[in-house]
Amino acid sequence: MSAALLVMAAVPAPMAAEPAQEKRARAEAQGAGHAASDREHGPLPQWLYDSRERFRTLMRLLAERAASTEAKRAAEAKAAEETKAAEETKRAAVAKAADEARRAAAEAERAEAEARRLATVKAAEEARRAAEAKAAEETRRAEEAKRAADVKAAEAAQRAIEAKAAEEAGRLARKAADAARQAAEAKAAEEARRVAEAEAAEEARREAEAKAAEETQRAEAARREAAARLPCADAGAKVAGGGWYVVKRGDSLWRIARVHYGHGKSYWRIWSANRRLVTSPRRIYPCQRLYIPRSRAEGPSPQQGLRVALEPFTRRRAIDTRLPGFIE
Repeated sequence: MSAALLVMAAVPAPMAAEPAQEKRARAEAQGAGHAASDREHGPLPQWLYDSRERFRTLMRLLAERAASTEAKRAAEAKAAEETKAAEETKRAAVAKAADEARRAAAEAERAEAEARRLATVKAAEEARRAAEAKAAEETRRAEEAKRAADVKAAEAAQRAIEAKAAEEAGRLARKAADAARQAAEAKAAEEARRVAEAEAAEEARREAEAKAAEETQRAEAARREAAARLPCADAGAKVAGGGWYVVKRGDSLWRIARVHYGHGKSYWRIWSANRRLVTSPRRIYPCQRLYIPRSRAEGPSPQQGLRVALEPFTRRRAIDTRLPGFIE
């Protein structure tokens, strides 16, 4: 009895609050165990059965607790390892950053030292150049002073020599000056004559060009007026079943399409058939021959392409401008 009480005291408190289903399953298992034990050893006291079951439950709980404790220790060890690895990584990064900072500082110091050295060298070179320039300037001034003294002495000697022949030289100079002045006056007169002749020739050329342009304009106007009065046989006559139409004064592709097709929007058919004759649908000429394709109801003409390709065209006075639908 005391052993049963000890086993009951060692069982954790949650066992007293187990669900009814687990209780039933445990009771059935105990009943099956009791039956097997009764068949093997005969009937045993109930407290012995209960103690054995409680002992088994206690061992199971202890095993589960040991497994949970082991898992917790493994998780803690893993977390510690990860923390240690993170700290080592952080220390390595800090060490690398410090190393890079030291290298950058050393590089900056080297650059600064090199800059100071270059500045010192440059200052020394500039001082040397300044000294050389100053010495060269002093030498040049001394040479110039010497040359000036020599020139002054030579001029004094020359003036003494020239004083003797001053009158003769003056006479010869006046004579040469008179001859030069006369030659210059003659050259200026000749140049003025040439300029006047060139201007007169240019004025005559311009007058001749203006007169020729005026005569050309008059001839063109006369040609246009004659072309406007030129009579055209069958001008404006409607073509039935496709054929050649002669443009009359006041015609436009829109008006011709409206006469032959019933609506002016089909002017593009006439223009497409006469691309070799009409470069723009806004410009056609009196007495110009245009091929009128058959309407869709009559069917296409088999000779249309050949006749358009062989038809010569003659440009005369334009009568249609701006819009293809414009009617004078």
